[in-house]
Amino acid sequence: MASINIDVSPKDGNGQPPSAGTAAKTADAVAKPGDAKTHPSAGGGGSLAPKQKATTCAEFVIGAVDSAGHVIHEIYFKRDAYVIYCTDDVSTTEKSDRRILIKYADGDESAAKQIAEVADLIPQRNKALALLRRVKDKLPYYTQIAEALRLGLEHKPEVGRLILDDVIADLQNVRASEGRNLYVGKALPVAVIGASSLIVLAGLLLIIGGIPFAKAWSPLAHLAIAAGAGALGALLSIAISVRAKTVATDGDDASIRDDALLRVVIGVISAGALYLFLGTGVLSQLKIGEITFNAGAIPWQVALLIGFASGFLERLVPDLLEKAQKK
Repeated sequence: MASINIDVSPKDGNGQPPSAGTAAKTADAVAKPGDAKTHPSAGGGGSLAPKQKATTCAEFVIGAVDSAGHVIHEIYFKRDAYVIYCTDDVSTTEKSDRRILIKYADGDESAAKQIAEVADLIPQRNKALALLRRVKDKLPYYTQIAEALRLGLEHKPEVGRLILDDVIADLQNVRASEGRNLYVGKALPVAVIGASSLIVLAGLLLIIGGIPFAKAWSPLAHLAIAAGAGALGALLSIAISVRAKTVATDGDDASIRDDALLRVVIGVISAGALYLFLGTGVLSQLKIGEITFNAGAIPWQVALLIGFASGFLERLVPDLLEKAQKK
């Protein structure tokens, strides 16, 4: 009979099924992935020679390869009618990523019934594995995913679904927390260094001009002050968003870093633009809350406030431009 092998994943190291009541916390003495010496086969007997292809449930042992040619690193559960195991996830570059797979029954008819039994669990498994690619501590989750699939094969798909729902929810929380930390870690140094550099530049411009800082009105220096304050305003806006858990953290690490950097850059550009609008008279007046800023010579204190408001209120300058365009 032709065997049916579907991409699902790991099997336990000792071959003993955990109880359904403790499914979500099960940990079947899983040894290190890929270590055939410390992972006895779940059904007893020694490991097959590396690269030996396993086509029946009995032949599935650590070190063998499945029908797709992938080396079996762990066996979470091994029964006469199915095997739940794991291989490398070849779709990623991270060596610790795994795929949790199922070797269904050797007979076509029995395999077809098993496939139907776990059909609703496969999309959840795939979602959980995708989330795991960006999580550091993966092993406990692999065990829970394998347990959920076992329950599905043992005619308890509802319980398996609950386990996978919990796994996905937990991974989403972990990912969101890591994303927020990454967001702040990228925005903080960029904003602080950018603001410090611009404010120092403003001071140098005033010193070079030989004008007392408190009484000076130097358009270029005040432009730098406004831009630096814009970076700080953007940083405060980011900090509040992170605390309120409203920043986007569902993308990959590169997207999160880019988003954090762009918010700071937008704050700097918006602050500089708003200062120029007022300083050149393009805007005759700007009102933010109860405070009104008039066009003309802008002292450094006002430049600082304008810049900070522009960075903090991300939509301030775009909204002003939209209103000007409609007139």
